[in-house]
Amino acid sequence: MSLLRLSPEGLFPILCASDGQTTLELPLAGTIQGEGLLAGVPSLFLRLSGCNMSCRWTAPSGEQIACDTPHALGVQNSSLVSSVSLVEKIAEHRGQIRHLVITGGEPLLQAEALVEFLAQLRPLQMHVTVESNGSCFAPELLPYIDLWSFSPKLYPHFLPAYELSEADYVAVINQWLGVVPSSAQVQLKFVIGQRTDEAPLLRFLAPLRLRPTDVVMLMPLGATQEALARTTPPTLELCLRHGFRFAPRLQIMLWGNRVGV
Repeated sequence: MSLLRLSPEGLFPILCASDGQTTLELPLAGTIQGEGLLAGVPSLFLRLSGCNMSCRWTAPSGEQIACDTPHALGVQNSSLVSSVSLVEKIAEHRGQIRHLVITGGEPLLQAEALVEFLAQLRPLQMHVTVESNGSCFAPELLPYIDLWSFSPKLYPHFLPAYELSEADYVAVINQWLGVVPSSAQVQLKFVIGQRTDEAPLLRFLAPLRLRPTDVVMLMPLGATQEALARTTPPTLELCLRHGFRFAPRLQIMLWGNRVGV
């Protein structure tokens, strides 16, 4: 039996046994997906621990901004949980929620355990999204995923934990684009911090073999409403100039940088 290594939030927001509330102070499970094609859809999140990248962006002020989920990068304070217990918890508490978002960290680092979990989850008929940086190729997950949400990191905004050139990174994304079935959706979300991100964005996109149904989305950098106010204008400008879709961050508009919502 494979175990999934979860970040401190684990499966969230779910009912807490202690006070009968979720992290949203609501007496029922669930939050909304804040980003991408399914923004606004009631969802549960499963955050896995461990990542193969260390990301940094430059804000318009010149400030260096690191990953907004640092607690999920390593295995400190993580926990090992069985697929059976996770599926039981979802079945017990999901209420009307029919969407599950698997995020990280980088969830595809745990592909083997995810296959076991998703196979056991199938009877619940959940719509499943995987949020990934796209650098790991794990085609064994293809039968289980409804929405592939890739968030490629533009050079030089990240330091991979292993040797990975931009050409190799693009090649892995193209591998994914070549095998995702037509029954599943693909979105590529790029974080934009300033106008100078335009050149590396276009350079990364140029060799991608995008299908007509694949959606490129640009999302402003920032974990607070104040930060988003500064990065939204250059992001919107790039969307209008090149025809990309703008991706708001509803969770920050609603709850700021709180963890577990």
